[in-house]
Amino acid sequence: SADGRYLVSGSYDQSLRLWDVSSGECVREFIGHNGGVTSCALSADGRYLVSGSDDASLRLWELSSGDCVREFIGHDEGVTSCALSADGRYLVSGSWDKSLRLWELSSGECIRKYIGHDEGVTSCALNADGRYMVSGSDDDSLRLWALSSGECVREFIGHGHGVASCALSADGRYLVSGSDDSSLRLWELSSGECVREFIGHSSLVTSCVLSADGRY
Repeated sequence: SADGRYLVSGSYDQSLRLWDVSSGECVREFIGHNGGVTSCALSADGRYLVSGSDDASLRLWELSSGDCVREFIGHDEGVTSCALSADGRYLVSGSWDKSLRLWELSSGECIRKYIGHDEGVTSCALNADGRYMVSGSDDDSLRLWALSSGECVREFIGHGHGVASCALSADGRYLVSGSDDSSLRLWELSSGECVREFIGHSSLVTSCVLSADGRY
């Protein structure tokens, strides 16, 4: 959470849990998905939690009560990733059905569908102002999308195998990706060029994140 008091986790036991960071205790459990939970994100105000699941749905949960407020249905296969816009109005998701979707949080409606990847979408991230989204896929590529038009603005090619994870820098200038080829890459968003490669892992890189100052 933004204040650093709580941690949320999703599991293949089909549940999510809210943890107190200082004590390590599980404060609340969120039950409702009919498949493994693959992704989760907290709203900036700390009131809500969103989750994506192998059951092809996403859910919006009220953190204080543990109640499922809304369900988002539309993907044809399991949801792999999700992210919330900074203003808390929108939700984006990626799926094994090769698509990404933009959802309105208040209504649960799918506003836009993003098509272009040749294989399942494994990861997605939104930039700070909510104008762009990036995605990684098993087709070995990453893509930059204009959120409002649904257009693919840029493609990032270089990984030797599927892309498993991606993250954006706070200033929106760089994209980092982890791959099944055991490497991470740092990309310049404006040009699509790979600025740096990080070698050291001996198996697929499942997750990555950039420090707030973009140094690490």
